Amino acid sequence: MPKIIDRYVLREVVPPFLVGLLLVTFVLLMNQTLLLADLFIDKSVPALQAVRILGLLVPSILVFALPMAVLMGILGGLARLSADSEVVAFRSLGVGPRRLARPLLFFGLCGFLLTLPLALFFAPRANAAWVKAMTDSVLARVRLKVEPLEFNETLPDIVFFAREVGQDGVWHDVFAAMGKDPAKPRLAMARSGTVRLFPEKRRAILELTDGVVYSGPLSQPAEDTLTSFERLEEEIDVESLFAAVPSERRVREKDIGELVRDLRALEARRLAGAEEPRQIRAHRIEIHKKLALPAACLVFALLGLPLGVMIGRAGRTGGFSLGLAIILL
Repeated sequence: MPKIIDRYVLREVVPPFLVGLLLVTFVLLMNQTLLLADLFIDKSVPALQAVRILGLLVPSILVFALPMAVLMGILGGLARLSADSEVVAFRSLGVGPRRLARPLLFFGLCGFLLTLPLALFFAPRANAAWVKAMTDSVLARVRLKVEPLEFNETLPDIVFFAREVGQDGVWHDVFAAMGKDPAKPRLAMARSGTVRLFPEKRRAILELTDGVVYSGPLSQPAEDTLTSFERLEEEIDVESLFAAVPSERRVREKDIGELVRDLRALEARRLAGAEEPRQIRAHRIEIHKKLALPAACLVFALLGLPLGVMIGRAGRTGGFSLGLAIILL
């Protein structure tokens, strides 16, 4: 008899749990997708790489979505039982709230065991991989936007101007000012030109064709030179345009072992006189958060029992609505 009741209650709780998990995960993931879509389009990130970057967000999203889904599942399941007066039938058979709490606590424990490894290990490692993927695949994709009849200062130590920009990206009637020293400028005028970018090598080359170059110190006009060319290639230092991967992981990118180890090292340094209370607090908060989020499944299991019974005739729709209200609160 007890096993039949447990299975019956769990069968009512699992479907709304799955629906709630899909709903919350979808909403959180779509929010990130909308935030990153413009960046992906602007940097021309390949579709597979964009999917991988979004996929690395899933573990962190599940850490928040699983406790929410546990609450929505319990509220939805108990609301259905309450709406059909099955809770009253249970009471008439001597099955009270304490007995109903057994399968719900088991359900919350399952949610806790699912969320715990995600929070302690998988989510922080996925966060670290996400930062590296964003840096290597998105932020490192330098794209040069050139508008006609506008001075462009995107490239270091170069200011250039193009009268027209063709659909193939070639500039026409180009003026360029090159050089780090303003006292010794190099001015070029060319029929056409373009910039070839090599993101994987972090290099760029300015190419000009059919033009002239004026160079010389402004203080000594007698030393000025004017040179014509058919093709001119200028190496550009674009290292500053590429984002670098941070050498040190942030607290959200450290698993529980790394957090505990680094916290002990910071506390030892503080005892030695190097005060870093802010970093110590950040590590302690992150450790507590990694434990608090999985424990929320057990708290929501206890909270969902009285609320689900109190919903009455509202049914699963009322359970979902109440669950969303609690989550937002």
